[in-house]
Amino acid sequence: MNTLSRAFWRMAMKDEDAVRRLAENGHGLRQLTARMVLIALDAEEWKTIKGTHVLVGEQGQITGGPSKLREWSAKSQGEGKKPGNTIENTAASLRSRIQNHSGNWTLDETRSVGHDIAEGAIPKAPEYKAEAENKAADLRSEKSRLNQENERLNDELFDAMVSGDKAKIQRITAEFMENKARLEKEIDPQLLACSKVIQNPETYAVYQSLSELRPMGGVTEDNVMEMITPSAGSDMMIRMQHSMIDPQTKHELVNGMNAMPQDWLQYSKDDSVALRPFRTDGRGHYSHSNGEIMLNSTQAIGSHEMAHRMEACVPGLLERERDFYNKRTAGEPLIPLVGKGYKPNEKTRKDHFVNDYMGKDYGGRIYELLSMGIQYLQTDYHSLDADPEMREWIIGVLATV
Repeated sequence: MNTLSRAFWRMAMKDEDAVRRLAENGHGLRQLTARMVLIALDAEEWKTIKGTHVLVGEQGQITGGPSKLREWSAKSQGEGKKPGNTIENTAASLRSRIQNHSGNWTLDETRSVGHDIAEGAIPKAPEYKAEAENKAADLRSEKSRLNQENERLNDELFDAMVSGDKAKIQRITAEFMENKARLEKEIDPQLLACSKVIQNPETYAVYQSLSELRPMGGVTEDNVMEMITPSAGSDMMIRMQHSMIDPQTKHELVNGMNAMPQDWLQYSKDDSVALRPFRTDGRGHYSHSNGEIMLNSTQAIGSHEMAHRMEACVPGLLERERDFYNKRTAGEPLIPLVGKGYKPNEKTRKDHFVNDYMGKDYGGRIYELLSMGIQYLQTDYHSLDADPEMREWIIGVLATV
């Protein structure tokens, strides 16, 4: 018997109704296991199940273990049977319900999806990290080779200039620029991507799993301007401002947009308020009255401020935040935010958030839940270990809204 089955069996001995509720309303592996335990409760084979293993095939069918369980599995996997309550089906169902404004959704459903995504993704993190380390080693070796090659070309270029050999100068210059372009456009970006995986493999694993449920990000330095230009076009002032965005701001914008689902980004692109990125040395900021997104060099500030943009553009997102905020802060007093840079009128409801800023009160207009949650998820998956409910909710929202 596997660990989950033993845990559910012990639960059934104390509260069979609880297991029956999980069997009816649960999700994924937990629902399947609860159903198996309930079958076993009524089966004579239960006398012999102790010490055995339940074997599950690639399609979810039970291939070994008590015959009663195999019979149930075969029936549930029968021809014409709809797929089980998988993570993908649960996420798609919730998304449809929210977008169509029909039916009720619960925080528990959202958290359950987030939990199942994380539970399936995190075991893959060490493998992703090892792959990134190996790839980074190869990239560093190639970068070293190209740098050495360009040093040699520099020496040859000097000699060619001294001799006045124009054909040789052109050939060496072209080769040098080709190597330089490869370093800047290919090697360095890939090394940066590898370093992010190595530093935070759990987040990478979660986003890989999310991308299996829905398209995520897909924004690059080359297409980011297209992604922030409104679908209906933009006036001359917006186009001029976009043309003056500095590389660092563009980089932060790309990072922030890649933390979001692609259909959220399309809502942003279709919004009547055009996105207008600016650089700031102060606190980051987003204002939907004029579309200004102020970015600084703080890690993951792009995802934080883009999350505020999504609050204003994505249907159902603000309501999901309001529901979570009201649940978590019920009965919490409104107190001043304490820390460098906060204004006297900035107040929060602390609850047990890992950062008091997450509970900041805006009177229900916006929240700091999605913004701070994604920012923490992006920078350090384990920073939310002290608040797994928050982490599961964030992942669930990214999968379902």
